[in-house]
Amino acid sequence: MAFYPSLIAFLLTLLAIGMLVAESFGISQFITDHFSFIVIDNSDTARGILTTLIAGVMSLMVFSFSMVMIVLNQAANNFTQRLLPELISNRQHQIVLGFYLGTILYSILIMINILPDTGNYDVPGTAVLIAIVLGILSLIFFIYFINTISTNIQISNILYKLYKNTKAQYSKQEKADDFANELPASSNAKWKSLNIKKSGYLQSVDFESLNAIAREHQIRVYINVPVGLFVHRHSPVIQVHPMPADEVRDKIVNTFTVSEQEWFDGQPLNGIKQMTEVILKAMSPGINDPGTALNAIDYLSDLLALEIEKKPFTSYNPDSEKSPLVFITPIPVSQVLHITLGAIRQYAKHDIVITLRLIKMLASFLQHYDFRESKKNDIEGQLHSLMFDADENIKNPLDRKAINELLNQYELATYKIGIEKSNLF
Repeated sequence: MAFYPSLIAFLLTLLAIGMLVAESFGISQFITDHFSFIVIDNSDTARGILTTLIAGVMSLMVFSFSMVMIVLNQAANNFTQRLLPELISNRQHQIVLGFYLGTILYSILIMINILPDTGNYDVPGTAVLIAIVLGILSLIFFIYFINTISTNIQISNILYKLYKNTKAQYSKQEKADDFANELPASSNAKWKSLNIKKSGYLQSVDFESLNAIAREHQIRVYINVPVGLFVHRHSPVIQVHPMPADEVRDKIVNTFTVSEQEWFDGQPLNGIKQMTEVILKAMSPGINDPGTALNAIDYLSDLLALEIEKKPFTSYNPDSEKSPLVFITPIPVSQVLHITLGAIRQYAKHDIVITLRLIKMLASFLQHYDFRESKKNDIEGQLHSLMFDADENIKNPLDRKAINELLNQYELATYKIGIEKSNLF
């Protein structure tokens, strides 16, 4: 987060030093001879302007930083803490705060080099003029900052950005030619297990280096834990055949990145988890925002469709003319559906609107997508669980009738629930 603010502050500090050097060559005198009306030649006036600029821009920076903290606190309380890294890493906000800091440092460096007015001293008027311009730009940046931060905190924009980024990650995976759907060849030899060095979340694997090691030493490597899951230090995450030498084993283990924090840049499953937690937060009694939950479910339905449709990559093989040596365990579709829909069902099993939207999503999967039989069974299992919870928790006859009508619409009458007797019917 500190890179852009530090970089901009450093550049403006260099600008201040450069202007002081230029003043020693008489740049202000040159500009005064041609544009005297824009150059300040009084040291007291220059010092007063710079003091005002420093105090004003510092107030803008403090206010802007306070706004960022308020936004982060609201996002954590109303949505999910998983969104905080994305909000903190907003490049536009970092640039604005860095520009404030740079303007303050620039003005301070110029001010401390203004000597008392002794009659024979040339005030660095050009440097002061640039400070005034930076102060005006700071006001413009402040207006831009207020507009962007008020826009970015809107949950509709957060959901859309999250949906767009996750969808782009699926597209990137789809275009990855180095991955294929090939299982390891059968062998009577037993695979040997290798343990990772520490417990944590399996963030990523350097497949290119791992494949190079496997090619060089003719070793088959099988990653039997999906990327993104928590692994223990003594878990047999890696299996190899045959067992290589100690130094080769260390090279293999070093291609795995394990972190104590659950954050995976570029993993679409992370986006699905964030979307799910937004839904759960929206349906919590403290927030009670079913509109946001419905909007998120619509985005989630498209992401889950991409997850179900994607190819089950089980190997890494950049050279299609050779047999693969690195094999991967993908996250099963059943597990992804259970992580998302299982949690949503528990929070919203009493809500007829959410239930209807989930039925529509699962029914649409079964009706409009051509999945393998195993994936179809996973979707039907989720629909069966959803109807079980609806039967247990939704007792209003009118709501139960709406559920059955929706099931009839999608030709899923086998999942219908009974309508209890009521004076309404």
